Amino acid sequence: MIRITHAVLLFVAVVAAASDVIDDTFEDPSVTITGDIAVWDAIFSSRTAPITIISASSHNLIWTEGPTLVGKELFFSDTVDAKIYALDVSSLGEEIGTNEKNERLRLRVVKERSGDNPPEDDSWRAEPGSNGLFLLPPVPSPTKDNPNNLLVCQHGARRIAVLDITASSSENKMEERDEAVIKMAIPLTSEWNGRRLNGPNDIAVRQEDGKMYAYFTDPVYAWLEKDRFEELPYLDERVKSKYGAGHCGVYRFELSWNGTTWNRVGNVELLQVMERPNGIGFFGSDGDDSSNGKLIVSECCQGSHLKSCTQGTSRWIISQQNNQGDWVKDTVIENVLQTEEKQLHGRGGGCADGFALYHYANDMTVGGNENKKKQEEKKAVLISSCSDGLCIVDLQQNRVVARLWTFKKSGCKVSNVAIGNGWAFLTGNCGVLGLALRDHDELYEIQSSYRAEL
Repeated sequence: MIRITHAVLLFVAVVAAASDVIDDTFEDPSVTITGDIAVWDAIFSSRTAPITIISASSHNLIWTEGPTLVGKELFFSDTVDAKIYALDVSSLGEEIGTNEKNERLRLRVVKERSGDNPPEDDSWRAEPGSNGLFLLPPVPSPTKDNPNNLLVCQHGARRIAVLDITASSSENKMEERDEAVIKMAIPLTSEWNGRRLNGPNDIAVRQEDGKMYAYFTDPVYAWLEKDRFEELPYLDERVKSKYGAGHCGVYRFELSWNGTTWNRVGNVELLQVMERPNGIGFFGSDGDDSSNGKLIVSECCQGSHLKSCTQGTSRWIISQQNNQGDWVKDTVIENVLQTEEKQLHGRGGGCADGFALYHYANDMTVGGNENKKKQEEKKAVLISSCSDGLCIVDLQQNRVVARLWTFKKSGCKVSNVAIGNGWAFLTGNCGVLGLALRDHDELYEIQSSYRAEL
C-alpha cells in the first residue's frame, strides 16, 4: 500500500452567502465578489453573475456534476436523475448573453441509468447516477479511427467503469447516438482489499514512469438515502459496516489499453484516508502537469457531526510524491467562514467539491524608478467550488484570494468546474453556468494540455 505521511502547513481564512429561493437564470446580474478583485479581473472578463447556459428548471436537471469537455461538447452527470448528458457549447460566445439564446444550445442524453444502479436500490438511493468523468487519451483502435472513452465514477454500482462514447459523437447519425444511451459501461474496479468501495466520486489520470494511473476519491455520497438526503452520522455508519469500504479514501490503480479496450492492471491501492475526499487533480511543481507534480484533493465539509470537517469549511489538501513513491501530505489550504461573513454574504451552502487547475497571466512591475517595466507573471490557481459559491485558490500563496458568492441571491450551489473554449463551466443545482475568461494567450486549462501529453 502507498502511504501518506504528514507535514502540514495550515492556512485559515474568512468570508461567506442567504436566500431560500433558487434563481437559476440569474435575472439579477448583480453579484458579490470579495477578496483580491485584481486577481478576479485577471482571470475573468467581467464582474457580473455567471450566465445560465442550461437552467436546471427548464431541463429537469437536479444536481449536475463531473463536467468534462469532449471536442465541442461538455459532458456532465446528473447524480440524482442518473443520466450523462452532452451539451454542444461550440456556439457559446460572449455575444450570447441572454438566457433565451443560451437555452437553444443542444442538450442530449448520452447514457440513461448512468450509475448502473441495481434495481433493488432504486427505492432508497438518493444519488444513483454517475458523478466524476474523465476523458481518456486517444489510442490506436482496429475498429474505430478516433475512439473516445470516458472514465465514469458510478454511485449506483459503486465502481469505476469505462464508457465508449465514440458512437455518441454529435457528428454521428441519430440512430448511432441512440445506441449510446442504452450502452452498458465496462467495469474496471469496485473493490479494495476485498471490500466494496463506497461509491467513487471524482477521478483524474496521470503518467508515472511510462505507466498510466487513475486516481479517484471514494467518500460517502453513494449511501445517501432519499428520506435522509443530508450529511448525517448514518453515512459513516454505512461506510464502516460490512457493506462499505471501512473508511473514506483516495485510491489509485494502473490502466492499460489492450488494443480494443481499457483494463485495470493489478490491485487498487489506498493512498490516504480522509473524512470527505471529493475533487481530485494534479499540479506540476514546474507549473505544468508532470511526473514530479503534486496531488490535490478537496474535502467537502458539510453538516456538524464531523468535528474536523463542519459546514463552512473549505479545504484543499496537497501532497508530494517522494523517492519511494509514497504521497507525502505537505500543505493544507483551509478557508473557514466566520459569523460576520455569513451575515453579510452567505448561509453556508455547498462545499469544496470539484475544481479546475488553471494558469493566468498577471501583470507586474519590475525594476527601479529609472528602469521600470511591466512583465507578465504566470500564476497558478484552482478555480474551485467552495462553501457558498466559487473560490480562487492561489497555489503559490496557499490561500483563497478571491470569492464569488452565488448562494445568497440565487440559491445556486457550485459542484464542479471545467475550463475550455474561453469559459469556466460551473455545475451544481442550477444546471450549467458559465463565466467568460479574460482573453490571454497564456491562459490554458491544465487537464487539456495534460491529456494531449498523455
